[in-house]
Amino acid sequence: MLEKIKERVASGKPGSILIAGTAGDGKTYHCRSLWSFLGGADKEWSNDSTVKMLTLADGRRAVFVKDLSELSDDQGDQALALMEQTVFWGVDNSIVVAAANHGQILKRLGNLGIREKREHPLRKHIQDAFLLSGTPMDRLAIFDLSRTTHRSSLEEVLKAVAGHEEWGHCARCTRQGDGRVGSVALSRA
Repeated sequence: MLEKIKERVASGKPGSILIAGTAGDGKTYHCRSLWSFLGGADKEWSNDSTVKMLTLADGRRAVFVKDLSELSDDQGDQALALMEQTVFWGVDNSIVVAAANHGQILKRLGNLGIREKREHPLRKHIQDAFLLSGTPMDRLAIFDLSRTTHRSSLEEVLKAVAGHEEWGHCARCTRQGDGRVGSVALSRA
């Protein structure tokens, strides 16, 4: 699924991205991996802020929400307002990439709608997408990780670990050579 998320951003399509699912299914991993793919610094991702900003190669501003549940009401309202603008109001210079549990985003949109005295326009579309009963929206890409098979998720994680650039250090390991094989290289074999 990560490759599909990367393709969506790389395509330059306007709108926003919701990475949804249940606890422990990799929402933060996918969000962080997309951040890195787009040139975001690991150090910045690791700081305490739950909302991250990144200027993309095409000039758009990407607003990453690592976990919607960690935002205050005001912060969440701002992120969801920008998502609404990118989806419905033609704001093309920004993109929101938000990670959220199913119930969390629906509850937030419901509460925001109550505070604004309206039915929030994103809520029904997102709920229908979770139920597989709605028509997909061009400007809101929803990647529901709870719908991926565990096998494909496992394969994606194994590929990420096995292909990590740090494995290159094994060739220079002092435990390698003279007929010896380092423990990491042995485990990888």
